[in-house]
Amino acid sequence: MNSIRNTVPILFCLLCLALAGCQTTSANKEKDAVASGELRVGVTPTLPPMAFKKNGELVGVEVDAARELAASLGRPVKFVEVRWDRQIESLLAHKTDIIMSSMTITPERRMRVAFSNPYLNVGQLMLMHRTDINKYALGLPSVLPGTIGVMRGTVGEYFVERELPKSKRQSFETAAEAVAALVDGRIDFFVSDAPIVWYQSALNESKGLGVFPRMLTKESLGWAMRPGDTELISQVNNFITTRQADGSLNALIKKWLPLAQ
Repeated sequence: MNSIRNTVPILFCLLCLALAGCQTTSANKEKDAVASGELRVGVTPTLPPMAFKKNGELVGVEVDAARELAASLGRPVKFVEVRWDRQIESLLAHKTDIIMSSMTITPERRMRVAFSNPYLNVGQLMLMHRTDINKYALGLPSVLPGTIGVMRGTVGEYFVERELPKSKRQSFETAAEAVAALVDGRIDFFVSDAPIVWYQSALNESKGLGVFPRMLTKESLGWAMRPGDTELISQVNNFITTRQADGSLNALIKKWLPLAQ
């Protein structure tokens, strides 16, 4: 009995030391990142043409913009791949410094993060079979026949929940999965950010897909930072203002999104 009593405090001390070691390791990683001057950019590489992988390399609008932003700040860029639904949590936990991953500016998100000035005005668009587009020449009904595909945790999903609540809905992790289901006839529509819909329409034109010709919403994309990082927020806004004025930001966007306004 005495040996058990003696063992318990020892085990408790070992557990405390282990937890302290984990916290120290995490703190050290944060200090290392700050010391190195890295700009840690949170990306979800499943959102072509904004951020995705081609031949194993990260590419897209956000990737090019992040490299140019980091270069303008004189800092090395480090891309941190994060699941979309964990982007804000990773930012607030200091695992990243900025989210550059096709994030729509919304009032709800503004309560948690600080957004840059908008760098692209977009909206929600609907992808469908081209043969069905003329059926909705006078507008969309309050209940769409068939199933609407959306990406989980996105503004597209929130839009369908709010504006088409009686329509059947199916959520997907990625746009590619949703569009594959649309091509195969498992869903009938796909709602997402305009850049993603434009890109998927171009990729799948030969498969009979087309874009409903009217924006469903008006939105803006921005880059998210921690509210307390005022210096970085100012630097990012200055980057956007300067690059918009000289036309280089628009040229970067047009490289990937010829249809962007």
